[in-house]
Amino acid sequence: MQSFMEEAENRNFRIDFVCVHWYGGISAGGFLDKLQEIHNLYNKPIWITEFAPADWSATSPANSKHTKAEILTFMKEVLPALDNVDYVKRYAWFSADITHGPLGNAALFDGANKLTTLGEFYSTFEGKTE
Repeated sequence: MQSFMEEAENRNFRIDFVCVHWYGGISAGGFLDKLQEIHNLYNKPIWITEFAPADWSATSPANSKHTKAEILTFMKEVLPALDNVDYVKRYAWFSADITHGPLGNAALFDGANKLTTLGEFYSTFEGKTE
């Protein structure tokens, strides 16, 4: 990414924003620190095109190190924080299938396509609008 951005600048290409995917743990502070690092590096607005806590070693949601409750706590902390960071312009939660090992506990929908508790919170969160 750094070499791409340098080459774009050398060629006088316009880059309006940087897109970010993030699938780290349940530390809202760690996620926000990473976004700050990216912003400091490129000095561009950020669009988080997908994010959710993931446990890449989990083979099922039951053996994930991130529980549904912990992920809900993460979401409740991170969404208002993202709305208060002026360089974050857009964000979208990534919802995998509820049976997906690494990301199933972060699913917004259950097996019947009904909102999970996490999905209910996300769908009713009233963040900033532009």
